Amino acid sequence: MTVASYTLPPALARFSQLNPNSVVTVNVSNPQWVTDAVRSGTCDFGVTILDPRHDIDGLVVERLWDEQLILVAAKDFTLLGNIAKAKELGTVPFVSSPHNQVRREVEEDSLRAYGIVRENVKLEFGHPEAMKRAVLDHAGVAFVMETSVKQELATGQLRHIATPQLSLPVPTFLVFRRSKAFSPLQRLLLDFLRTELSPIKKEAGNPAKTRGRRPGRKAA
Repeated sequence: MTVASYTLPPALARFSQLNPNSVVTVNVSNPQWVTDAVRSGTCDFGVTILDPRHDIDGLVVERLWDEQLILVAAKDFTLLGNIAKAKELGTVPFVSSPHNQVRREVEEDSLRAYGIVRENVKLEFGHPEAMKRAVLDHAGVAFVMETSVKQELATGQLRHIATPQLSLPVPTFLVFRRSKAFSPLQRLLLDFLRTELSPIKKEAGNPAKTRGRRPGRKAA
C-alpha cells in the first residue's frame, strides 16, 4: 500500500516522461494479493513488502531497499516527548493496520524482538493514508514508513518521535514469476525501477535519509 501510494507514483511519472509511448497500469493492494496476482499472471511483476512466512514458491524475489518504520504523532500530542523509551510504547494509544495485513505482522514481529507485546492498538486501518489521518486527529501514535509522511513532517503537522532503543527495518522487494518472459518495454521498466528505487538513488533525493543500505542478494 505505502510503496504503491507514495514511492511508485513519482518514479513512474519520470519513466513516463522518458518513454512517452508507454502505458503502465498499477494495482494497489496488499502483499498477499500482489504475490497471487504475479503468480497467476494478472500482473507482470510486483513491488511489495513481504512477511518472512509468505509463500513465494515459483517466484523470484529481489530485495530493492530497506525502509525504517518511524514513530509519528500529531505535533501537539502530549503523551510522549520527542524521544520514547521502549517501555512507554506499551501504554500510549496506537493506530496500526489490521492483524491480517503483512505490514502489521512485520511491525509486531519487530517489536516482539525487543520484548514489546502491545495491547494498546485502538484503531486499525487498511491503508497508511487513513492511519495518518487518524494520527493527525489525535487518535494515538503510529509506526509508519517515512515516505508516507514526508510532507506532514516537513510542514510540522506530524512530529517524529525518536526510538533509539528500536530499529524496525522493512525490506521492499521486486517480485516476478520465475518463468515470466518480459517484453523489451517491461525489461526497460524493471531496470529503471531497480536504478530509481535503489538506496543510493533514494538517498540522493532525500539528503536527510541515511539509514538505507545496499539490497541483499537475490532470493527465491
